[in-house]
Amino acid sequence: TGHEKFTLLALTRKKRLLTRQCQECEFLMACHGECPKNRFSTSADGERGHNYLCQGYHAFFSHVAPYMDFMKFQLQHRQAPANVMAWVEEGMPDYRR
Repeated sequence: TGHEKFTLLALTRKKRLLTRQCQECEFLMACHGECPKNRFSTSADGERGHNYLCQGYHAFFSHVAPYMDFMKFQLQHRQAPANVMAWVEEGMPDYRR
């Protein structure tokens, strides 16, 4: 439909407006460049239009990544993601054996 086409075009345009740093970020799938209204900062390589919240989001996603990976693994193996608490208490041993 026309609305779906417009939405797809808007999303494509939004992605094109991301800085190279953002496009290459390992956490792009989580924040998607965040809200365009917050893209008034400069990226590490000097490109304008970078999200000013990027550094904080990157720190947050870096911190939670191991826990999220563990919970994903649990779900993929039909286990409870809540097992993350016991895993942390055990010192976060390797679980991918």
